[in-house]
Amino acid sequence: MTGADETERRSAAELRTAAVLDCAAATLHPVALDGVAVADLRYDIAEDPESGLRGFVAMIDVRELPRGRHELVVARPVRPDREELPEPAIIPFWR
Repeated sequence: MTGADETERRSAAELRTAAVLDCAAATLHPVALDGVAVADLRYDIAEDPESGLRGFVAMIDVRELPRGRHELVVARPVRPDREELPEPAIIPFWR
């Protein structure tokens, strides 16, 4: 494989990964902060060093939030084998 082929293969893989992460943020696991959708959410893929579990990680800038209690809501994906909608993960936090 030439260097150009390797670059093309890597670029295609990076594009696929970016598409998967965009889909996860927009449709599978959208996030709301204090009831407002986080529009510029960007997920990355991560792995827990102790357990080896893989998942998504996102950074959300909360510096401009007023002091006090806030709530982060992360949607869980709908499963085709279940009729009911899954409960979202609700994460209260203080700034």
